[in-house]
Amino acid sequence: MRSEFLKRYVDRTINELDLAKKYCLVLVTILKKTQDKNLFGHNKSELKVMGIVPPDTRLQAGDVLLLFGAPTDLESFIEG
Repeated sequence: MRSEFLKRYVDRTINELDLAKKYCLVLVTILKKTQDKNLFGHNKSELKVMGIVPPDTRLQAGDVLLLFGAPTDLESFIEG
């Protein structure tokens, strides 16, 4: 299910998702996966909070959406 979910929403903008109208959901923020180096030069990946998300932001594989809404509305969004 996760790969189908990704295919459906990756590369779409927040505006295109129309979360409030279609699903009664509010996007709080997005956690984006980033690659950095630690003190020893080793790669590490972290999730960084974007803060307020502009409507033209394109979703990428690995993004984590922080959504607010009723459980049934969240299920509707996931099921598409």
